[in-house]
Amino acid sequence: KEPVELTIDGQTVALGRPGPVAASPAPVATPGGAVVYLSASAKQQLPLVQRRPYYHFLLDVSAAQKARKATYKQWVTQFLQQHESAAPARFTLVNTYATPVPVGADWQQQLDGFANAGGCYLTGAVQRTLAAAQLHPAASYPVLVVVTDSLAGTVLAPDFADLAPAYPESDAFLVLGPGGQTEAHSLRAASGKVMPQAANQEVVKAAVRAWPTAAQPQAYLPNDNRPSVVLSQPAAAFAVPTEAASRWQTGLLLRGYAQWQALHPAAADAQHLAFIQASFRSRLLTPLTAFLALENQAQKAALYRKQAQTLAANASLDTQETESPTAVTAVPLDDYAPWLLLLGLGLGSWWLRRPRLVG
Repeated sequence: KEPVELTIDGQTVALGRPGPVAASPAPVATPGGAVVYLSASAKQQLPLVQRRPYYHFLLDVSAAQKARKATYKQWVTQFLQQHESAAPARFTLVNTYATPVPVGADWQQQLDGFANAGGCYLTGAVQRTLAAAQLHPAASYPVLVVVTDSLAGTVLAPDFADLAPAYPESDAFLVLGPGGQTEAHSLRAASGKVMPQAANQEVVKAAVRAWPTAAQPQAYLPNDNRPSVVLSQPAAAFAVPTEAASRWQTGLLLRGYAQWQALHPAAADAQHLAFIQASFRSRLLTPLTAFLALENQAQKAALYRKQAQTLAANASLDTQETESPTAVTAVPLDDYAPWLLLLGLGLGSWWLRRPRLVG
């Protein structure tokens, strides 16, 4: 296991101590092998491969874009003439739902025959495309191109960092908008903002690491000096953590579950509580439990009570409140008492000084 560096308020803190690097570093897996940890040195032992990029167009077919079909066809045709691609382009029509155009079908005919309706839920279309790329690793990979004259008019998530394993080559995606101009955006952070690097408007043909072999890859990893966590079978069901596993392997399993949950959000609901319980037991923060910020002792006591309730809850049910719904909250109002007193005095003074009508 390698040291971890955290940067907080401009200061970098290293957790752990660097140890001797093994000549042939071995991956570390959870019991059953569902999640695998690859150190930076272990990744360097994997074969380096170059995948073929192809453009995957996400066409805005919301109700407001009904009159834009001819314009979209012109933009896309011009884009494909100016940008070479090693594989045929693919298309998805996006409104409230994502409707993929069958491979080999005439995308322009499909666009003309589609009945525009609803809004443009771009988040779901991006998630579906990225999840498919991770669930079915191949020698080619998608470069997303959103086609719309108003990205602000779409429903777009702030980022898609939870699906980062799906885009090991680059986190850039393109927006083909007014005038047929392209803008580069990031899948990793601030997806709605234009990236400052103009070079990212072109396809990034970066080499990646194939795991476990180039002949039968189960995942593709970024070619960097950082460790990676890999799901050996991302399409399979995920095992609920047990208390028998070591704390470190429990943490690895929790990290793998975060990846699996991003790929299977609907199926993950049934296991949601079990992994929150595992986080409490192991005292390891996860995306499900790391957002809590305590401000006083009363909140800390309330959190401990909620943890106890969660750990004792039925895994197939949600946590239940044991306190009476009419019980008075235990959170003190001491911090706000002076302000409430001043507000009361001000209102009382105004009432006494208000002008009165003489009848």
